[in-house]
Amino acid sequence: MKKMEKEYQDLKKKEQEEMAELRRLRRENCLLKQRNELLEAESAELADRLVRGQVSRAEEEETRTYPSTAYSDLESRMKDELMNVKIKFTEQSQTVAELKQEISRLETKYPTPITSPDTEPWKWIS
Repeated sequence: MKKMEKEYQDLKKKEQEEMAELRRLRRENCLLKQRNELLEAESAELADRLVRGQVSRAEEEETRTYPSTAYSDLESRMKDELMNVKIKFTEQSQTVAELKQEISRLETKYPTPITSPDTEPWKWIS
């Protein structure tokens, strides 16, 4: 019986040691995952900075090599934008003219102003 109790206690002790080791490994795994996430975020940030730096250098090189091309591209974009603004202005002016015609048509159709509590509240107060 004592031999069985001794074996049982040894098994329990070994089980506790294994559980402690398992908890330690889980904690370590969690810390490693956190560290990995931080390193991935840092890596993504560094890659982004590297790409931005390369693009910036390429743009600088392009403007040094082809300064007139850069200005003509800018001028072309500005002309396109100006044309778009003019088109939008024309469309909006046309809409305003149409709305003015509609207002005139309605004023002709209904020459007497319609009063209501919403438009002239003082007339409705007794």
